Amino acid sequence: METDLRGRVVALEQGIAANGQRLTTLEAWRTQRDIDSARHDERWKRMDDKIDAVGKKVDKISEGLSRIMWMVVTGIVVAVVGFMIKGGFAP
Repeated sequence: METDLRGRVVALEQGIAANGQRLTTLEAWRTQRDIDSARHDERWKRMDDKIDAVGKKVDKISEGLSRIMWMVVTGIVVAVVGFMIKGGFAP
């Protein structure tokens, strides 16, 4: 009975040691994963900032093109009205 108990205690101690080693390995893995996740998040944050900057530049270009379009349309209308005032459509 005593040897059986001693064997069981030794087996339990070995199991506890193995669990401790597994826990240490899991904690190291989790720490490395957290670091990798933080790096990944920082890269995406910078990418989002760049995309936002490009979006603002595109909006400025769009505004400029809109103004140019209105100037061209206004110029055409003024030219047609000027042509009409000079009698351009008279036979």
